[in-house]
Amino acid sequence: PPPPPPQPPNSTMSAPASLDLSSLTLHYFAVPPACLRGGALRFFLLAHGLPFAESLVSFADWPAKKAELAKTLPTAQFPVLEAGEVELVQHVAIMRFVAREKGVGLGKSEWENYVQDLVADEMHKWRADLVTAVFGSDDVKATFTSETAPALLKLFDALYAKYKTDASSAFLTSAANGGGGDAVVFGLVYDCVHYGFVKRE
Repeated sequence: PPPPPPQPPNSTMSAPASLDLSSLTLHYFAVPPACLRGGALRFFLLAHGLPFAESLVSFADWPAKKAELAKTLPTAQFPVLEAGEVELVQHVAIMRFVAREKGVGLGKSEWENYVQDLVADEMHKWRADLVTAVFGSDDVKATFTSETAPALLKLFDALYAKYKTDASSAFLTSAANGGGGDAVVFGLVYDCVHYGFVKRE
């Protein structure tokens, strides 16, 4: 009979003994001035004055880097925010974590923090659609420009109209310099303009 399949290690990851958020390195693709997921995280860090270094990888070098990441990270995806010896993954979760640890990008209440999370989470599908359009055919790009992008902007308007907590602020909530939701929305709009899917007005 064939040998039994290998069993996953019977272990769990405990919380890091220490997490050095004063020494941050953002690992992402070399795609500036485009934003994408790592760019939204970059905007969040910059908006809140959190210093960080960058380690950017070309698409040609990505397969080798992905194989390297897979040795320590089940997701093997970018962006990765390295905090000392700890690797943080998933850009929205990273922004939530950094906000709470550093006391930045937070509202005056848990409701305001929820609003930021709600808007950030809503953007995952739109981000995937944008990436498909960026690397897609001319027909895919045309459809994104004529149908998807207008629907995205309409959703932005609706979300801010319903959930914005301070009419005098440019941001969703009272969070100084914006929260994670604001950073994700800014990143998506920035990319739509950069790639020509939306006209800058």
